Amino acid sequence: MKEIKRLIVVLSIAVFFIAFYFACDHYARRAKDYYTGSTSAGASKIDFINTSIIDAVRNSVRHNDTGETWAKISAVGDFMFYEYQLTRAHDEETDTFDFSPSFEYITKYLKSSNFVIGNLRTTLAGKDNGKTKDFYGYAANKESLNFNSPESVAADIKDAGITAVSTANANAMDSGAEGLFNTIDNLDSAGLAHTGTVKTSEDQNYLIKNVNGIQIGILAYTNQVNEPVDTAQYGYTINTLDDYTEENIKLMCSQVKEIKLNGADAAVIYLNFGEKYNSVPDDNQKNVVDRLFEAGADIIFGSQPHVLKPMEVRNITDNDGNTRTGVVFYSLGNFLTSQQYQPANGYPRDIGLLADITLIKSEDKISITQIDLTPTFVNWTDEAIAVLPVCEVHDNINTYIDILGENGKERINTAFDEAIKTIIGNNGPSYEYSDYKYKIILENQLTN
Repeated sequence: MKEIKRLIVVLSIAVFFIAFYFACDHYARRAKDYYTGSTSAGASKIDFINTSIIDAVRNSVRHNDTGETWAKISAVGDFMFYEYQLTRAHDEETDTFDFSPSFEYITKYLKSSNFVIGNLRTTLAGKDNGKTKDFYGYAANKESLNFNSPESVAADIKDAGITAVSTANANAMDSGAEGLFNTIDNLDSAGLAHTGTVKTSEDQNYLIKNVNGIQIGILAYTNQVNEPVDTAQYGYTINTLDDYTEENIKLMCSQVKEIKLNGADAAVIYLNFGEKYNSVPDDNQKNVVDRLFEAGADIIFGSQPHVLKPMEVRNITDNDGNTRTGVVFYSLGNFLTSQQYQPANGYPRDIGLLADITLIKSEDKISITQIDLTPTFVNWTDEAIAVLPVCEVHDNINTYIDILGENGKERINTAFDEAIKTIIGNNGPSYEYSDYKYKIILENQLTN
Protein backbone atom coordinates (compact mmCIF):
# COMPACT_ATOMS: atom_id res chain seq x y z
CA MET A 1 0.00 0.00 0.00
CA LYS A 2 2.83 2.37 0.88
CA GLU A 3 4.46 1.67 -2.47
CA ILE A 4 1.23 2.57 -4.28
CA LYS A 5 0.95 5.83 -2.34
CA ARG A 6 4.57 6.67 -3.15
CA LEU A 7 3.92 5.89 -6.81
CA ILE A 8 0.85 8.12 -6.80
CA VAL A 9 2.87 10.96 -5.22
CA VAL A 10 5.70 10.53 -7.73
CA LEU A 11 3.29 10.45 -10.66
CA SER A 12 1.46 13.51 -9.33
CA ILE A 13 4.72 15.42 -9.04
CA ALA A 14 5.74 14.30 -12.53
CA VAL A 15 2.38 15.40 -13.98
CA PHE A 16 2.70 18.75 -12.20
CA PHE A 17 6.16 19.45 -13.62
CA ILE A 18 5.15 18.31 -17.10
CA ALA A 19 2.13 20.63 -16.99
CA PHE A 20 4.32 23.40 -15.59
CA TYR A 21 6.82 22.89 -18.43
CA PHE A 22 4.17 23.11 -21.13
CA ALA A 23 2.59 26.16 -19.50
CA CYS A 24 5.97 27.92 -19.38
CA ASP A 25 6.67 26.95 -22.97
CA HIS A 26 3.26 28.25 -24.06
CA TYR A 27 3.63 31.62 -22.40
CA ALA A 28 7.26 31.93 -23.49
CA ARG A 29 6.14 31.45 -27.09
CA ARG A 30 3.42 34.04 -26.63
CA ALA A 31 5.94 36.50 -25.23
CA LYS A 32 8.37 35.78 -28.05
CA ASP A 33 5.63 36.24 -30.66
CA TYR A 34 4.50 39.46 -29.02
CA TYR A 35 7.90 41.09 -28.97
CA THR A 36 9.09 39.85 -32.36
CA GLY A 37 5.91 40.94 -34.08
CA SER A 38 4.87 37.53 -35.44
CA THR A 39 1.32 37.65 -34.05
CA SER A 40 0.07 40.58 -36.14
CA ALA A 41 1.21 43.10 -38.69
CA GLY A 42 0.96 45.97 -36.23
CA ALA A 43 2.82 44.34 -33.37
CA SER A 44 6.00 45.83 -32.03
CA LYS A 45 9.27 44.18 -32.96
CA ILE A 46 12.17 44.21 -30.52
CA ASP A 47 15.64 43.07 -31.48
CA PHE A 48 16.87 41.69 -28.14
CA ILE A 49 20.46 41.42 -29.37
CA ASN A 50 20.72 45.13 -30.19
CA THR A 51 18.10 46.62 -27.83
CA SER A 52 19.01 47.51 -24.26
CA ILE A 53 16.90 46.37 -21.31
CA ILE A 54 15.96 50.00 -20.63
CA ASP A 55 14.68 50.53 -24.16
CA ALA A 56 12.87 47.18 -24.21
CA VAL A 57 11.05 48.08 -20.98
CA ARG A 58 10.12 51.51 -22.31
CA ASN A 59 8.74 50.01 -25.51
CA SER A 60 6.90 47.28 -23.62
CA VAL A 61 5.20 49.75 -21.27
CA ARG A 62 4.18 52.01 -24.13
CA HIS A 63 2.77 49.12 -26.13
CA ASN A 64 0.98 47.42 -23.24
CA ASP A 65 -0.77 50.57 -22.02
CA THR A 66 -2.73 51.47 -25.15
CA GLY A 67 -1.97 48.96 -27.86
CA GLU A 68 0.46 51.41 -29.47
CA THR A 69 2.81 50.37 -32.22
CA TRP A 70 6.28 51.75 -32.68
CA ALA A 71 8.93 51.98 -35.38
CA LYS A 72 12.53 53.11 -35.47
CA ILE A 73 13.35 55.24 -38.53
CA SER A 74 17.04 55.89 -39.14
CA ALA A 75 19.40 57.65 -41.50
CA VAL A 76 23.08 57.87 -42.35
CA GLY A 77 24.98 60.30 -44.57
CA ASP A 78 26.87 59.95 -47.84
CA PHE A 79 27.93 56.69 -49.50
CA MET A 80 30.85 57.42 -51.84
CA PHE A 81 32.99 54.83 -53.62
CA TYR A 82 36.48 55.98 -54.58
CA GLU A 83 39.24 54.06 -56.32
CA TYR A 84 40.71 53.00 -52.96
CA GLN A 85 37.49 51.19 -52.08
CA LEU A 86 37.16 49.56 -55.49
CA THR A 87 40.74 48.29 -55.30
CA ARG A 88 40.12 46.63 -51.94
CA ALA A 89 36.77 45.16 -52.96
CA HIS A 90 37.89 43.78 -56.35
CA ASP A 91 38.55 40.08 -56.91
CA GLU A 92 40.92 39.73 -59.87
CA GLU A 93 40.11 36.08 -60.53
CA THR A 94 36.37 36.62 -60.89
CA ASP A 95 36.40 40.34 -61.77
CA THR A 96 33.74 40.91 -59.11
CA PHE A 97 33.43 43.25 -56.13
CA ASP A 98 32.58 42.62 -52.50
CA PHE A 99 31.97 45.69 -50.34
CA SER A 100 30.51 43.77 -47.40
CA PRO A 101 33.70 44.12 -45.26
CA SER A 102 33.00 47.86 -45.18
CA PHE A 103 29.95 47.19 -43.00
CA GLU A 104 31.25 44.40 -40.76
CA TYR A 105 31.29 46.49 -37.59
CA ILE A 106 28.24 48.71 -38.17
CA THR A 107 25.65 46.33 -39.61
CA LYS A 108 24.26 45.27 -36.22
CA TYR A 109 23.41 48.91 -35.55
CA LEU A 110 21.71 49.31 -38.92
CA LYS A 111 19.72 46.11 -38.54
CA SER A 112 18.42 47.14 -35.12
CA SER A 113 16.28 49.72 -36.94
CA ASN A 114 13.07 49.13 -38.89
CA PHE A 115 13.94 51.47 -41.76
CA VAL A 116 17.30 53.03 -42.67
CA ILE A 117 17.94 55.53 -45.48
CA GLY A 118 21.28 56.81 -46.80
CA ASN A 119 22.54 59.10 -49.56
CA LEU A 120 23.88 57.14 -52.56
CA ARG A 121 26.45 59.58 -53.98
CA THR A 122 27.20 57.52 -57.09
CA THR A 123 25.54 56.04 -60.15
CA LEU A 124 25.14 52.33 -60.87
CA ALA A 125 25.14 52.70 -64.64
CA GLY A 126 26.88 49.41 -65.41
CA LYS A 127 30.45 48.54 -66.35
CA ASP A 128 31.91 50.81 -69.08
CA ASN A 129 28.78 53.00 -68.98
CA GLY A 130 30.18 55.85 -66.92
CA LYS A 131 31.93 59.02 -68.02
CA THR A 132 35.25 57.26 -67.46
CA LYS A 133 36.33 53.59 -67.19
CA ASP A 134 39.59 54.02 -65.32
CA PHE A 135 38.98 51.56 -62.47
CA TYR A 136 37.98 48.10 -63.69
CA GLY A 137 35.50 49.74 -66.05
CA TYR A 138 34.07 52.12 -63.44
CA ALA A 139 34.48 55.79 -62.51
CA ALA A 140 35.87 56.60 -59.08
CA ASN A 141 38.41 59.34 -59.56
CA LYS A 142 39.16 61.63 -56.62
CA GLU A 143 40.01 64.49 -58.95
CA SER A 144 36.91 64.57 -61.16
CA LEU A 145 34.51 63.50 -58.35
CA ASN A 146 32.52 61.71 -61.03
CA PHE A 147 31.27 58.32 -59.89
CA ASN A 148 29.95 55.14 -61.46
CA SER A 149 30.22 52.19 -59.07
CA PRO A 150 29.86 48.42 -59.46
CA GLU A 151 26.27 47.24 -59.49
CA SER A 152 26.95 44.94 -56.52
CA VAL A 153 27.05 48.05 -54.32
CA ALA A 154 23.24 47.90 -54.14
CA ALA A 155 23.09 44.34 -52.81
CA ASP A 156 25.94 44.91 -50.35
CA ILE A 157 24.26 48.04 -48.97
CA LYS A 158 20.97 46.21 -48.58
CA ASP A 159 22.60 43.22 -46.90
CA ALA A 160 24.29 45.59 -44.45
CA GLY A 161 20.90 46.85 -43.25
CA ILE A 162 20.12 49.83 -45.47
CA THR A 163 16.44 49.85 -46.47
CA ALA A 164 16.37 52.72 -48.94
CA VAL A 165 18.66 55.26 -50.57
CA SER A 166 18.22 58.79 -51.80
CA THR A 167 19.27 59.17 -55.43
CA ALA A 168 18.56 62.91 -55.44
CA ASN A 169 22.03 64.31 -54.98
CA ALA A 170 24.87 66.08 -56.72
CA ASN A 171 26.04 62.88 -58.45
CA ALA A 172 22.70 61.78 -59.90
CA MET A 173 23.71 62.67 -63.49
CA ASP A 174 27.35 61.56 -63.31
CA SER A 175 26.68 58.92 -65.98
CA GLY A 176 24.11 60.91 -67.92
CA ALA A 177 20.39 60.25 -68.22
CA GLU A 178 20.87 56.63 -69.28
CA GLY A 179 23.11 56.10 -66.28
CA LEU A 180 20.41 57.55 -64.04
CA PHE A 181 17.87 55.13 -65.51
CA ASN A 182 20.29 52.19 -65.17
CA THR A 183 20.87 53.13 -61.54
CA ILE A 184 17.15 52.87 -60.84
CA ASP A 185 17.01 49.49 -62.62
CA ASN A 186 19.95 48.12 -60.66
CA LEU A 187 18.50 49.28 -57.36
CA ASP A 188 15.21 47.63 -58.27
CA SER A 189 17.00 44.40 -59.21
CA ALA A 190 18.68 44.34 -55.79
CA GLY A 191 15.39 45.02 -54.03
CA LEU A 192 16.73 48.24 -52.51
CA ALA A 193 14.10 50.97 -52.20
CA HIS A 194 14.99 54.41 -53.55
CA THR A 195 13.56 57.86 -54.01
CA GLY A 196 14.66 61.17 -55.53
CA THR A 197 14.93 60.23 -59.21
CA VAL A 198 12.44 58.68 -61.67
CA LYS A 199 12.49 57.16 -65.15
CA THR A 200 9.27 58.73 -66.48
CA SER A 201 7.28 61.85 -65.71
CA GLU A 202 4.38 59.63 -64.59
CA ASP A 203 6.41 57.87 -61.88
CA GLN A 204 5.69 58.82 -58.28
CA ASN A 205 8.68 60.70 -56.94
CA TYR A 206 8.28 59.79 -53.28
CA LEU A 207 7.75 56.64 -51.21
CA ILE A 208 5.10 55.65 -48.70
CA LYS A 209 6.15 52.57 -46.73
CA ASN A 210 4.35 50.62 -44.02
CA VAL A 211 6.94 50.33 -41.28
CA ASN A 212 5.68 48.22 -38.37
CA GLY A 213 2.13 49.49 -38.90
CA ILE A 214 3.13 53.14 -39.31
CA GLN A 215 2.84 54.73 -42.76
CA ILE A 216 6.10 56.58 -43.45
CA GLY A 217 6.33 58.99 -46.38
CA ILE A 218 9.85 59.60 -47.74
CA LEU A 219 10.71 62.47 -50.08
CA ALA A 220 14.25 63.25 -51.26
CA TYR A 221 15.56 66.45 -52.88
CA THR A 222 18.92 67.86 -53.87
CA ASN A 223 19.91 71.49 -54.11
CA GLN A 224 22.42 70.93 -56.89
CA VAL A 225 23.46 68.48 -59.59
CA ASN A 226 27.12 68.43 -60.65
CA GLU A 227 26.62 67.41 -64.28
CA PRO A 228 24.48 69.51 -66.64
CA VAL A 229 20.87 68.38 -67.03
CA ASP A 230 18.92 68.79 -70.26
CA THR A 231 15.91 70.25 -68.49
CA ALA A 232 13.77 70.26 -71.64
CA GLN A 233 14.14 66.48 -72.02
CA TYR A 234 15.10 65.23 -68.56
CA GLY A 235 14.05 67.94 -66.14
CA TYR A 236 11.49 65.63 -64.52
CA THR A 237 14.05 62.96 -63.59
CA ILE A 238 15.56 64.56 -60.45
CA ASN A 239 13.90 66.20 -57.45
CA THR A 240 15.99 69.35 -57.35
CA LEU A 241 15.72 72.72 -55.62
CA ASP A 242 17.87 74.16 -58.42
CA ASP A 243 19.86 76.43 -56.11
CA TYR A 244 16.91 77.17 -53.81
CA THR A 245 14.52 78.64 -56.36
CA GLU A 246 11.19 79.68 -54.85
CA GLU A 247 9.29 77.68 -57.46
CA ASN A 248 11.04 74.45 -56.54
CA ILE A 249 10.78 75.03 -52.80
CA LYS A 250 7.02 75.49 -53.20
CA LEU A 251 6.82 72.31 -55.28
CA MET A 252 8.70 70.34 -52.63
CA CYS A 253 6.44 71.65 -49.87
CA SER A 254 3.33 70.79 -51.89
CA GLN A 255 4.62 67.23 -52.18
CA VAL A 256 5.01 67.02 -48.41
CA LYS A 257 1.34 67.93 -48.09
CA GLU A 258 0.47 65.40 -50.79
CA ILE A 259 2.30 62.66 -48.89
CA LYS A 260 0.21 63.37 -45.80
CA LEU A 261 -3.03 63.48 -47.83
CA ASN A 262 -2.11 60.12 -49.35
CA GLY A 263 -2.03 58.45 -45.97
CA ALA A 264 1.42 59.00 -44.49
CA ASP A 265 1.40 59.18 -40.69
CA ALA A 266 4.82 60.87 -40.74
CA ALA A 267 6.71 62.71 -43.48
CA VAL A 268 10.48 62.11 -43.66
CA ILE A 269 12.50 64.38 -45.94
CA TYR A 270 16.06 63.57 -47.04
CA LEU A 271 17.91 66.61 -48.37
CA ASN A 272 21.21 66.89 -50.21
CA PHE A 273 21.95 70.51 -49.27
CA GLY A 274 24.31 72.85 -47.44
CA GLU A 275 27.78 74.30 -47.93
CA LYS A 276 30.62 71.83 -48.30
CA TYR A 277 32.81 71.39 -45.18
CA ASN A 278 30.80 74.00 -43.25
CA SER A 279 29.78 72.65 -39.83
CA VAL A 280 27.21 75.41 -39.21
CA PRO A 281 23.76 75.54 -40.88
CA ASP A 282 23.57 78.33 -43.43
CA ASP A 283 20.62 80.68 -44.00
CA ASN A 284 19.38 78.78 -47.05
CA GLN A 285 19.25 75.54 -45.08
CA LYS A 286 17.39 77.20 -42.23
CA ASN A 287 14.84 78.71 -44.61
CA VAL A 288 14.17 75.39 -46.35
CA VAL A 289 13.82 73.58 -43.03
CA ASP A 290 11.36 76.21 -41.75
CA ARG A 291 9.28 75.88 -44.91
CA LEU A 292 9.26 72.09 -44.72
CA PHE A 293 8.09 72.04 -41.11
CA GLU A 294 5.35 74.53 -42.01
CA ALA A 295 4.28 72.19 -44.82
CA GLY A 296 3.96 69.24 -42.44
CA ALA A 297 7.37 67.55 -42.42
CA ASP A 298 8.16 65.62 -39.24
CA ILE A 299 11.76 64.47 -39.71
CA ILE A 300 14.42 66.07 -41.93
CA PHE A 301 17.74 64.35 -42.62
CA GLY A 302 20.46 66.39 -44.30
CA SER A 303 23.60 65.36 -46.13
CA GLN A 304 26.10 66.75 -48.68
CA PRO A 305 28.56 68.93 -46.67
CA HIS A 306 30.71 65.83 -45.82
CA VAL A 307 30.96 66.95 -42.19
CA LEU A 308 28.55 66.89 -39.26
CA LYS A 309 26.23 69.77 -38.51
CA PRO A 310 23.90 70.30 -35.53
CA MET A 311 20.46 68.81 -35.03
CA GLU A 312 17.39 70.60 -33.71
CA VAL A 313 14.22 69.48 -31.98
CA ARG A 314 11.37 71.84 -32.86
CA ASN A 315 8.00 72.41 -31.20
CA ILE A 316 5.72 73.22 -34.13
CA THR A 317 2.25 74.75 -34.04
CA ASP A 318 0.26 74.03 -37.19
CA ASN A 319 -2.41 76.27 -38.70
CA ASP A 320 -5.16 74.28 -36.94
CA GLY A 321 -3.59 75.02 -33.57
CA ASN A 322 -2.29 71.51 -32.97
CA THR A 323 1.28 71.19 -31.77
CA ARG A 324 3.82 68.55 -32.76
CA THR A 325 7.52 67.80 -32.60
CA GLY A 326 9.87 68.08 -35.57
CA VAL A 327 13.46 66.87 -35.76
CA VAL A 328 16.11 68.06 -38.22
CA PHE A 329 19.71 66.95 -38.79
CA TYR A 330 21.36 69.61 -40.97
CA SER A 331 24.12 67.19 -41.99
CA LEU A 332 24.82 63.58 -41.08
CA GLY A 333 28.31 63.82 -42.56
CA ASN A 334 29.98 61.05 -44.54
CA PHE A 335 29.00 57.47 -43.79
CA LEU A 336 31.26 55.48 -46.15
CA THR A 337 33.91 57.28 -48.17
CA SER A 338 37.59 57.52 -48.93
CA GLN A 339 37.71 61.13 -47.78
CA GLN A 340 40.04 61.40 -44.81
CA TYR A 341 40.88 63.90 -42.13
CA GLN A 342 43.81 66.10 -43.12
CA PRO A 343 45.42 68.32 -40.48
CA ALA A 344 46.11 70.94 -43.15
CA ASN A 345 42.42 71.79 -43.48
CA GLY A 346 40.94 70.25 -40.34
CA TYR A 347 37.77 68.97 -42.02
CA PRO A 348 36.46 65.94 -40.06
CA ARG A 349 35.33 64.15 -43.23
CA ASP A 350 35.91 60.73 -41.67
CA ILE A 351 33.22 61.22 -39.02
CA GLY A 352 29.50 60.70 -39.57
CA LEU A 353 26.32 59.85 -37.70
CA LEU A 354 23.69 57.12 -37.56
CA ALA A 355 20.52 58.84 -36.31
CA ASP A 356 17.63 56.72 -34.99
CA ILE A 357 14.17 58.24 -34.45
CA THR A 358 11.59 56.22 -32.51
CA LEU A 359 7.97 56.87 -33.50
CA ILE A 360 4.94 55.68 -31.54
CA LYS A 361 1.50 55.47 -33.12
CA SER A 362 -1.61 55.54 -30.93
CA GLU A 363 -4.93 55.78 -32.76
CA ASP A 364 -4.45 58.74 -35.15
CA LYS A 365 -1.56 60.27 -33.23
CA ILE A 366 2.17 59.95 -33.91
CA SER A 367 4.71 60.80 -31.24
CA ILE A 368 8.46 61.16 -31.60
CA THR A 369 9.60 59.73 -28.30
CA GLN A 370 13.31 58.97 -28.57
CA ILE A 371 16.36 59.91 -30.63
CA ASP A 372 19.47 57.74 -30.56
CA LEU A 373 22.78 59.06 -31.87
CA THR A 374 25.62 56.75 -32.94
CA PRO A 375 28.70 58.61 -34.24
CA THR A 376 30.65 56.69 -36.91
CA PHE A 377 34.23 56.71 -38.16
CA VAL A 378 35.66 55.58 -41.51
CA ASN A 379 38.68 53.38 -40.81
CA TRP A 380 41.36 52.39 -43.36
CA THR A 381 43.19 49.08 -43.44
CA ASP A 382 44.85 47.23 -46.31
CA GLU A 383 41.85 44.89 -46.48
CA ALA A 384 38.93 47.31 -46.29
CA ILE A 385 37.74 50.84 -45.76
CA ALA A 386 35.12 50.25 -43.10
CA VAL A 387 32.62 52.09 -40.92
CA LEU A 388 33.21 51.78 -37.17
CA PRO A 389 30.80 52.67 -34.32
CA VAL A 390 32.76 55.34 -32.47
CA CYS A 391 31.49 54.82 -28.93
CA GLU A 392 31.80 51.04 -28.95
CA VAL A 393 35.35 51.24 -30.25
CA HIS A 394 36.26 54.01 -27.82
CA ASP A 395 34.93 52.09 -24.82
CA ASN A 396 36.68 48.87 -25.90
CA ILE A 397 39.77 50.34 -27.53
CA ASN A 398 42.03 47.37 -26.74
CA THR A 399 39.69 45.05 -28.61
CA TYR A 400 39.88 47.16 -31.76
CA ILE A 401 43.42 48.49 -31.56
CA ASP A 402 44.77 45.96 -34.07
CA ILE A 403 42.37 47.03 -36.83
CA LEU A 404 42.68 50.77 -36.37
CA GLY A 405 44.72 52.35 -39.13
CA GLU A 406 47.33 55.04 -38.75
CA ASN A 407 46.10 57.71 -36.32
CA GLY A 408 42.93 55.64 -35.88
CA LYS A 409 42.96 55.70 -32.08
CA GLU A 410 43.47 59.45 -32.08
CA ARG A 411 40.60 59.97 -34.52
CA ILE A 412 38.30 57.71 -32.51
CA ASN A 413 39.05 59.71 -29.37
CA THR A 414 38.43 62.96 -31.23
CA ALA A 415 35.16 61.67 -32.66
CA PHE A 416 34.03 60.51 -29.22
CA ASP A 417 34.77 63.92 -27.69
CA GLU A 418 33.70 66.23 -30.52
CA ALA A 419 30.89 64.59 -32.51
CA ILE A 420 28.21 64.92 -29.84
CA LYS A 421 29.23 68.54 -29.20
CA THR A 422 28.74 69.37 -32.88
CA ILE A 423 25.43 67.51 -33.14
CA ILE A 424 23.81 68.82 -29.96
CA GLY A 425 25.39 72.27 -29.98
CA ASN A 426 25.32 74.66 -27.05
CA ASN A 427 21.56 74.76 -26.59
CA GLY A 428 20.50 71.30 -27.68
CA PRO A 429 18.35 68.78 -25.83
CA SER A 430 19.64 66.84 -22.85
CA TYR A 431 20.74 63.25 -23.35
CA GLU A 432 21.95 60.13 -21.57
CA TYR A 433 24.72 57.77 -22.63
CA SER A 434 24.19 54.01 -22.65
CA ASP A 435 24.71 51.02 -24.95
CA TYR A 436 27.29 53.00 -26.96
CA LYS A 437 24.65 55.57 -27.97
CA TYR A 438 23.55 59.03 -26.94
CA LYS A 439 19.83 58.90 -26.13
CA ILE A 440 17.42 61.83 -26.16
CA ILE A 441 14.08 60.99 -24.53
CA LEU A 442 11.06 62.99 -25.69
CA GLU A 443 7.93 61.86 -23.91
CA ASN A 444 4.34 62.64 -24.91
CA GLN A 445 5.18 64.66 -28.01
CA LEU A 446 2.13 64.04 -30.21
CA THR A 447 1.48 65.02 -33.81
CA ASN A 448 -1.61 64.54 -35.96
